[in-house]
Amino acid sequence: MKVVEYGIKALASKEGYTALFKAFIAVSALYLVSIIQVADLAIPIESGAHESKYVVEKELGKEIAFEDLQCSPEMESYESCRMAIYQYNLSEGSIQALTSFQGLLKALAVLTGVLSVIGFVACPYVSEET
Repeated sequence: MKVVEYGIKALASKEGYTALFKAFIAVSALYLVSIIQVADLAIPIESGAHESKYVVEKELGKEIAFEDLQCSPEMESYESCRMAIYQYNLSEGSIQALTSFQGLLKALAVLTGVLSVIGFVACPYVSEET
């Protein structure tokens, strides 16, 4: 039980909740920067994938989804077809990895923010009278 008491006292101390608030600010800033990185990474790759897909669609004479692209070496746009599939898979994988990382950062930001507020509110009740 001493561990719990120590944890509560550390959380409710001025040093404890200010350190958690600083961690909240740092993690929140990293979360916002990662949002910018997702956009900077995904937009050019996704754009290139669509450009390549449009070349294939022009040859086929119809619209087609990325999942339905079938590339055959006989096609004039074979290179564009393969590039479209590659870039699409690359952007999907990158976005999925970065959004997973963002989820972790968001959870850490919420946790440190909530603990900081709890420590700030509990400080007068836990601190020893002098």
